[in-house]
Amino acid sequence: MSIPHVHTIYINPIPGKNVVNALTSPVLRGILDGLRSVPAGTRCIVLTSSGRTFSAGVDISGFGVEPEPDATFLDHVLQELEEATLPVVAVVPRGYALGGGLELLLACSHRVLGPGVYVGLPEVRIGLIPGGGGTQRLPRAAGVAAALDVIVSGRTVGAAEALRLGVADAVAADD
Repeated sequence: MSIPHVHTIYINPIPGKNVVNALTSPVLRGILDGLRSVPAGTRCIVLTSSGRTFSAGVDISGFGVEPEPDATFLDHVLQELEEATLPVVAVVPRGYALGGGLELLLACSHRVLGPGVYVGLPEVRIGLIPGGGGTQRLPRAAGVAAALDVIVSGRTVGAAEALRLGVADAVAADD
């Protein structure tokens, strides 16, 4: 569906491979390509997913592996999202935005969640510190006390609580 003056970038799952929309280099490259190919006359960019989930974060199976020379990294995408000259609305209709997925949301200027969506930084449960700026962006959105609770515990937050905390700007009525 095309909406006039809106440029939509989809994080699409690869059937049978990347059903959780892990933020692999090709997925991140697709987001960057979308950000760099905004048509003239666009007034808003929407970042969303057509899959079961928005993104479950980076692919930890790639940790400790030498990246490809032309790899795209999460910090490059986050910087471009934050520096976009147009409003960037993250729309998460269903599923999860975890780890780097939440960090993508937090780098967008506006965030809309479906009622059954959960967000969080669960990587701390396996001894990892959020590496995409979530420890800086989450306190800006939710306040220090609420952010520390989510960051240190690794718990996920439902859409209604995310709205109350300021992580989401709106919760949609349905898909």
